Amino acid sequence: MAWWALDGWQGRISKRFKRVKGAKVAAVCSRRQLSAAEVERQYGLPLKVYGDYDALLADPHLDIIDICTPHPLHPPQTIAAAKAGKHVLIEKPIAIHFEDAKAMRQPSGKRA
Repeated sequence: MAWWALDGWQGRISKRFKRVKGAKVAAVCSRRQLSAAEVERQYGLPLKVYGDYDALLADPHLDIIDICTPHPLHPPQTIAAAKAGKHVLIEKPIAIHFEDAKAMRQPSGKRA
């Protein structure tokens, strides 16, 4: 299992999932330039660092994407992750507009 977090959420997310049996925090993605050594030193985990969301989604070792970005980014990032075959965990609110929330269900094959 692998999880993803973005920007300032990494520390809180990483600490939370360290306690979950079977969960492994394996990667983070950020718009900021981060070094893997800096992230490991700060969070105590050896994590793969991505600066590009599409590259993160292309990683076959990642199973679960935790969307912790600003609310307007939730719909396009969720849809992209689902289309990439990833399981998705979305921080609330899942979307700002009802139509976006409905669209987010479609790529997974679920009824809207």
